[in-house]
Amino acid sequence: MVQIHTDECVQYHFQIPPDSKSWAARLEAACRFLESHPALPQVPLAYGLRISDNSRIALEDRPRFLDRSLRNRHRKFCVVNARQRRVVGLDLIDEGAVIVRSGNAQPPDIFKLFVQVPTIASDLRLDLLANLGDILEAHSGFHMTQAAWWLLHNRADEKKRQRSGAPEPLVLRPLRELLALEGLEMPVLETNHGSFESAWQPELAGWINYWSEETARYLGFPDDTGGREPSEMRSRTPKGAWLVQLTPEPLDLLNPGHLRDYVRLLQRLPRLGIRQ
Repeated sequence: MVQIHTDECVQYHFQIPPDSKSWAARLEAACRFLESHPALPQVPLAYGLRISDNSRIALEDRPRFLDRSLRNRHRKFCVVNARQRRVVGLDLIDEGAVIVRSGNAQPPDIFKLFVQVPTIASDLRLDLLANLGDILEAHSGFHMTQAAWWLLHNRADEKKRQRSGAPEPLVLRPLRELLALEGLEMPVLETNHGSFESAWQPELAGWINYWSEETARYLGFPDDTGGREPSEMRSRTPKGAWLVQLTPEPLDLLNPGHLRDYVRLLQRLPRLGIRQ
């Protein structure tokens, strides 16, 4: 049976080369792919989002808009379709917002890109990651379930809380207790503003991961230590990138088995993720 997540939307994180010669073509190809995918709304990404007032502006020439965005030193842009999420009573009516936007630039060799799509079936998420990664010629990419990402994001503020004396958020207590119960040591991962050691370093370990051949070599993957978890699934894309899905079902860091698999992946690949 096809499983649908409870996530309100699906977000992919990519690190792509900010090459001005191929930038517009790669992003335009990604937009066209998203517009035509049968599981998505198939509505043109015909609007730019003005950051100053959050208003939509019609794009007469999207490739030119994308090209100008990279050449600007801030490298900020956001392209959207005309759909938004809507709630009727207690039901979420997902009309299908698709968003492609830039993240924080990490000069000179790293550029972060986010792609957000409506909630889609589990078995389609890896396929979408693979296709977008190859089209964008990404160094790496990942998708993380929202609940797991939120735990990691709260945990990343640990040092700041220690300095200020702020209490631990209640949401982190079950994770801390489960790590202690399982006897696991899990590094604190940055989720927003960490410094990359290399253009090939993935920002985070996700539930599903896209690693280019160069990124895989940087990570030392596939490793020959025999440490592969039984639940871990690996495959290759047409362009030779590795796809690694950590668990068959959505990653839940409060599930003991999932947590063990996640921690062991981080232990096997010490260059995976930006660590405090």
